[in-house]
Amino acid sequence: MCLAAVAAGFVDDIAAIATNKVQSSFGTASATWSCWRAGRINFGLLKWPLASTLGGAGLGAFAVTIVYTRWRMVLLPVLQIAIALYFLFGPKASDEDAHARLTPLAYSTVAGGIDFYDGFFRPGAGSFFVLRLVTLVGMGLTWATANIKALNLMSNVLSVVVLARAAMCCGCRAAQWPWVR
Repeated sequence: MCLAAVAAGFVDDIAAIATNKVQSSFGTASATWSCWRAGRINFGLLKWPLASTLGGAGLGAFAVTIVYTRWRMVLLPVLQIAIALYFLFGPKASDEDAHARLTPLAYSTVAGGIDFYDGFFRPGAGSFFVLRLVTLVGMGLTWATANIKALNLMSNVLSVVVLARAAMCCGCRAAQWPWVR
């Protein structure tokens, strides 16, 4: 275990993030498949949020490649504390379906923002998706949890593609994309 920790210090941060995303993609793919087979994912409702996921997650993963590691190290703990406070004091979710406050098309802008966050920072994105589907789209907690699997899978896979492209293009170093100088 100690040897792995020492070796981890020699792994590029973007490669480590991409590896984590690949691992997450397999777990999320399995969960998405199970929820879809159980009839719990409404792809008709998710078509616009899935489309906005392409933009949000892609831009978030791209941002990871151009923002220096030191900035991410400063921002991540602050963001983690903010997330903890939000879930501690924010609105509570229920399994009861409620009145939708946003249409799926309007919700897609929210989903794109969450996906940017997921592509860039990652922690807690699934919880944000669930809470937003419950409070803004009116889904019960169980249905929202099943539906976010597809959004999370799209975000993970797209992030892997963008990060892999960064690795092939620039050897995984942040701020080394040819057009960002």
